[in-house]
Amino acid sequence: MMVRLSIAVSLFLLAVGLAVPKAEARRLKLLREHEQWEQLVKKRVDSFKSGRVVAEGVNDETAHIQDIQSYYRETLDSNDGWVDGTGVAKAELKMQSSDDEGALNAKSSFRQKTIEGRYIVNLAPGSSDRVLERMIQILEQATAATSQSLRADHIEPFQHVGKGFTATLNKNMVELIRSHPSVANIESDVAIHMKFFDEGEPFNDLHENAEEATSQKEPQISSSDVPWNLDRLDQRSKVLDGLYIPEGTGKGVNVFIVDTGTFYSHRDLEGRAKYFGVDLIDDLTGSNQKGLDCNGHGSHVAGIVGGKTYGVAKEVTIYSVRGLNCVGKGAVSGVVRAFDLIAQFDPSRPKVVSLSLGVEVSRSLNAALERLIRDHGIVAVAAAGNQAGNSCNYSPASSGVAISVGATDSEDDIASFSNTGACVHLFAPGRNILSLSSYCDTCVRPMSGTSMACPHVTGYVAIQLEKQPSLTPAEILRNVIHHATMNAIDLETMSLKETVHDTPNRLLYVPRPAQMVEGANPRD
Repeated sequence: MMVRLSIAVSLFLLAVGLAVPKAEARRLKLLREHEQWEQLVKKRVDSFKSGRVVAEGVNDETAHIQDIQSYYRETLDSNDGWVDGTGVAKAELKMQSSDDEGALNAKSSFRQKTIEGRYIVNLAPGSSDRVLERMIQILEQATAATSQSLRADHIEPFQHVGKGFTATLNKNMVELIRSHPSVANIESDVAIHMKFFDEGEPFNDLHENAEEATSQKEPQISSSDVPWNLDRLDQRSKVLDGLYIPEGTGKGVNVFIVDTGTFYSHRDLEGRAKYFGVDLIDDLTGSNQKGLDCNGHGSHVAGIVGGKTYGVAKEVTIYSVRGLNCVGKGAVSGVVRAFDLIAQFDPSRPKVVSLSLGVEVSRSLNAALERLIRDHGIVAVAAAGNQAGNSCNYSPASSGVAISVGATDSEDDIASFSNTGACVHLFAPGRNILSLSSYCDTCVRPMSGTSMACPHVTGYVAIQLEKQPSLTPAEILRNVIHHATMNAIDLETMSLKETVHDTPNRLLYVPRPAQMVEGANPRD
């Protein structure tokens, strides 16, 4: 027996002894490769400085690289995006009202294009902060030394949802970066542009005109004025009872809304909406919005999550993470940076991220979101998308780790614009949803989209975390699916018929307090 034990110990020590030299050998090999890469950069810099190498077309190419600051300052036309002294986008007031189903059946809820010369660089798993910092330092030195024949501008590192950086790069620099031994992939940055599916102009929920609202101290909405979408959440039947009585309010939970900002002073938010501390658009353009909504989309989403009258979780704390500008323009790189910042935020309170945005599948976006959820235990909820297509073709809905939400109407039919398919986890009301407007402190407006369905689920997640703050994202997802009302949706109303067999027939359900007794079946 002792002999066997001795042999086992010897074999273990031998294995450990072999593993240590192998690990050290890998480290030294990578170190040599890094040194070789730095020497390669130095040679390229010397070549450009001496004139021995002329970058063919570099001047023309640089002229076509779209400066990231200019991109965010662009407007859709000469009027859209003009912001008055109150921070209200005039574009919001120009949106056309439509109840026509064909008008809502848009091909896209955003206009997608790559941002010329803008890239997201992802380092390999296990790369150290030192490697990232040294790489950025070398790129900045090369840019300064070659008068931008090698160009890397507006570099924004991320370190908490994977390691990498976003930057404006010319082709010469892209080629050099690809040769770095720690680079896993480089992806072109993609533009996001939100479109409204408006069902009407903003109106004051107390008065006929916005001017009168300034003299009113409190919204006076009776308890019988429960919006249809909230009424639908806490009952199995679509025959509404005029009540919304959730099992909680989300108190003590932080909700981060990555969007166009939030209209902080809206009275339905009761002072619970706060500035995140970083405005991604301000950082790039020099504006001074500090998370204030100048578009309307973000405020509408915030109202559905946590408004006193229009919200699912009526006492959550909302943080405005402004990653889209006054005309709803943003970029995948900005969303990735938002994830990196949220990962560093106060870990003492449970967190939920609400993502009413999307692009065609982005490896960088999905990978960063996966790290946010799995490494930091933060729940994320995403809109399935408004392309009337397959949700698996879009990010972040296709990530597999965020709770992906499609949209239904008041008849429990799938909205004509909603994406469907296997990447949708469940549906929630998303057609003709009344919520906050950024036009005035008491103004509201109806809007449609999976952007409106997503925050319903965000609110319910906050209610769950209020009751059980230690729940993991996987446990939250299981609870949401388990409590959902099954087979309430007529899947034959789907626009994309080929996804009918892959689409889950689940509708969001928010239990009432009496239904959550020990041992009760939440489906009863």
